[in-house]
This record gives sequence, structure tokens and C-alpha cells, in this order.
Amino acid sequence: MKSKNSKLERAKFWIKHFVETTNPKCYFCRTAMKWEEFYPNISGEQNDNWTEHHINGNHSDNRPKNRTPSHTGCHRSHHRKLEEMAKREEVKKVFGEIEGDNK
Repeated sequence: MKSKNSKLERAKFWIKHFVETTNPKCYFCRTAMKWEEFYPNISGEQNDNWTEHHINGNHSDNRPKNRTPSHTGCHRSHHRKLEEMAKREEVKKVFGEIEGDNK
């Protein structure tokens, strides 16, 4: 039986190999994803910088064509923008109702 260490090293190798051969890009900023960002123990970083984005917005839809890699910061920024847009729409709706009441 292989030790956990050798299994981990093998996993690290394949992650690095996959990223270097497929050259995935962040869904949002379109820059190349780097294996150092994905696997913090290899690169020495504390936190990984990868996450998955569900293209259609349905987080229960885990089909491969609906999942794509993105930088954690880009993904977070995208969701903040969506939340901000939803808040603006709610404010417009409320003020529209108030203005309609005054006519």
C-alpha cells in the first residue's frame, strides 16, 4: 500500500500536469489559471485562488458544461455585482411604488 505522502505527491503531479497541458482560463478575467494558484501546498501560498463558477447561475446544476474555473477574487467580485444589481432593482421598485402613490 502506498503511503499518503506518495499519493499526495502523485495528486500534485497530475494537478500540475493537467493545468500546464490544458491551460485553463478564468471565466471572468480570461487570464491563464496557474497551478501555483490552485494547489497552495505546492506553491507555498496559504489559500488557493481557484473556484468553480456555475455559468447558468444554478449551483445545483453540476453538469461539466455548466462548471468552469475562475479565480476566487473574480468570482467573488461577480457575485458582489449581482447582489448590488439586485439591491438597486429593489430600491427602484420601492421608489417606483412610492412615486406612483403620490400621483
